[in-house]
Amino acid sequence: MSYHTPQYFVKDYAMSLFFLVDGTIVKAENNHTITTTMDLTTMGPMQIWPLSDLHKDHSGRINKGDVLEKNGNFTVFNPDRLDVPIAMGYHDDLEAFHTNVTDNGWEYVGNIDLHLFNVPRHIRSEQELNKFLPNYAAWFRNLGIHNQSAIDQGTASKVNHIIRRLLLSPEEVQNSFWFKREFARHFAPATFKAQRTFPSFCTEDFFISDEVAPLTFPHYSSQEPGQVAFQPVDTDYKEADRQIRTKPGRYLNKFLDLDTDQVRKCVAIENGNKNVQLKFAKTVEEFTNVYLRGPSSCMSHSIDWYDASASTGRLPVSVLANGDIEIAYLELDSGIIPARALVVQSSQKYVEVYCNNDAMDGARGELRSRLVDAGYSQNDEALVGQEIERIPVNGGESFVCPYIDMGGLPVDDGGDHLVIRETGYGAMSPNYSTGVCGASSYCHECDEHTGTETRYVDSVGHDVCENCLEDFVYAYRYGGDEDHIRLQDAVAINDEWYEDTERCLNYHNIYQCDVNGDWYHEDDMFVCCETNERVHTDYEVYIERAGDSVREQLAVYSDTLEQHLIYSDSTEITMEDGSKDWVPNDEIVYSEYHQQSIHLGSASEIDGDYYWTNHLVCDEVGNYSLLNTDTPITLHTAA
Repeated sequence: MSYHTPQYFVKDYAMSLFFLVDGTIVKAENNHTITTTMDLTTMGPMQIWPLSDLHKDHSGRINKGDVLEKNGNFTVFNPDRLDVPIAMGYHDDLEAFHTNVTDNGWEYVGNIDLHLFNVPRHIRSEQELNKFLPNYAAWFRNLGIHNQSAIDQGTASKVNHIIRRLLLSPEEVQNSFWFKREFARHFAPATFKAQRTFPSFCTEDFFISDEVAPLTFPHYSSQEPGQVAFQPVDTDYKEADRQIRTKPGRYLNKFLDLDTDQVRKCVAIENGNKNVQLKFAKTVEEFTNVYLRGPSSCMSHSIDWYDASASTGRLPVSVLANGDIEIAYLELDSGIIPARALVVQSSQKYVEVYCNNDAMDGARGELRSRLVDAGYSQNDEALVGQEIERIPVNGGESFVCPYIDMGGLPVDDGGDHLVIRETGYGAMSPNYSTGVCGASSYCHECDEHTGTETRYVDSVGHDVCENCLEDFVYAYRYGGDEDHIRLQDAVAINDEWYEDTERCLNYHNIYQCDVNGDWYHEDDMFVCCETNERVHTDYEVYIERAGDSVREQLAVYSDTLEQHLIYSDSTEITMEDGSKDWVPNDEIVYSEYHQQSIHLGSASEIDGDYYWTNHLVCDEVGNYSLLNTDTPITLHTAA
C-alpha cells in the first residue's frame, strides 16, 4: 500500500523529506501517518519528496539533487538552479558545494528528483501532463468526493462551489486533455507549485450558473498584475496551451450577459482596497522573518544559501538592523507580505520598494503611498553613512554583509562596525552569492583581483567587474527577471534585450517565425490557419472567405473575385476570355459542352450542363442560343 500524491507514489516505509507548514524539514519514513485518502500534498501546504540513494551507487560522487544535512538545516546540489522549497538551501557550483558543505561536517541524506516541482510553462500533450500528474484519475475522484462532502456538511467555501460547477461539465469535456490540464493547475498546487487565484466574481451565481465562463478557467495573471488570464474556447488555443490576458471588465463583457452597472460593480470589487497593514521590522529576528517571507530578491534566500556567511547562522541582511535602519512592509490578514522597503527613521527616507504583485495587485504603489503619508520620501542614498553590525568571517578577512540598495553600495571597516559608503568610495564591495564583503573583489570573468566594484551576475553564476560588464547587456531572463547577459548570449527584439534561449523568449511571448527563422513578439505575428505556424505579419495574407490569415506562400489572388484565396482550396482554370485565373474549388463546375472546368459565378446551367453565360443569348420569346453560330441552336425555352 502506498501514500498517494498526484505526482508519484511514496512507498510505505520509504525514506522521504517532509516540508512542513511551519517552514521546517523533517526526514522520516512514510508510514501511514495520513489516514485520509485525500492527498494532503495537494490540498495543504505540505510537500513530500522521496529520497533515493544515488550517492552510494556512484562511489561518493556528487550528483544533481544530492541532499546534505547539518543541525536540522538541509541543502541540495542544484546546478540548474531549479525551484526548491523555501526551507531548503542550495548550491549551484560544485566547488562551493564541496567547500561549504561536504567538507564541513554535513551528512549525506539522499537524492531528490529536482524536476518534480518544476513544471514547464506550457503543457501541450497528455504525455507532458502525465509526467507531473500521472495519477490524475485517482486524484480527481478523491477531490470530487471530498468536495461534495464539504458541501453536504455545510463547510464548503465558495471555491468548493466552483469545483462542483466544473464537475457538472459533460463527461467528454472532463476527459479532454485541456480540461485536465487547467483543472489540475487550479486545484493541485503541490504539483504546479501555486494555486491560481480566482477573481472574486467567479464566486457569484451569474458566473457559476453560466454555461461557458467557468470552462475558461479565469485567474489572476502572474505575468501582468491586475489582469485576468483565461483559456479561450478556441480549440487551437486549448491544444497549444495558450491563454489570453485581459482586463477584468473586458472579460466580463465578453463572456457574461451583465449590464453596465453589474460590470462596474465587479471591477470595483476587484480593484478594491485589501485589508493590509503597514508594519516596521526593527530587530535581527524581524529582519530575517520579513526577508524570508516577503518578496523575492537577491538577499531573501535562506541562511545556508550564502556560501561564506552561512557559518554564522545569520541572514546577511540582518546586520542592517542597527536601530535606525528598519524595514517598512505591508502585511495582509493572511500573513502574506506583498511589499517591503528599507527605511531610515532618523532621516525619514526609504530606498527601493520590492513587491510581489501576485500576492496583492498594486503592492508597490500601496507601500509607497503609505510611506509618503507617513512622512517618508524616496532617496537612493538613504543608507550612506549608516554604521552596521560587524561580524568577521574567514579569520577576519571578510565580514557578513548583504548586497546594499541602491546599486550595491560599498562599505568600509570602522573597527567595531562597518560603514556604508557612496558608490566608488568604500574599500569593500558586498558579494551577492557569498553574503560577505572583503578588502578586494575578485572577478571570475577575467580571473583577476580588482579594486573596482564587482557585481554578481546570475546568468554566469559569479562576480563580474565593471570592465567585464562592458561585454554584457541588461536583458530579460526566463521568469521575468532582468540581469546582465553576455552579449553573445542575448538577442534584441523591438529594442529590448532578451536571453537568447527558446525557453526565455517563449516565456516573454516571443516566437520564431516559421518563414524567415527570426524571432518576434506575438503581437507582431499571426498563426497561419492552414499550418498553425507562427508567422510575422510581413508575410500575412488575409483570406476574406475564411475570415483568417495564411502565410503568403499559401495564398493566390483571384482577379475575378478581387481577393486572395487559400491555395489548397483553389484551382487555376481558363476563364471565358481565355485568361487564367484562380477560383475556389467549391465554385468550379465542369462543362461537357466547353470540355473544361468553368467558374460557377460566370456560368449558367441549362438542361444539366453548364455554359459560359456571356456565350448565351436569349431572344424575345425566351429561347436561349449560343452566340457566334450561323444557325441558332435552341438550348432552353424560358416561357
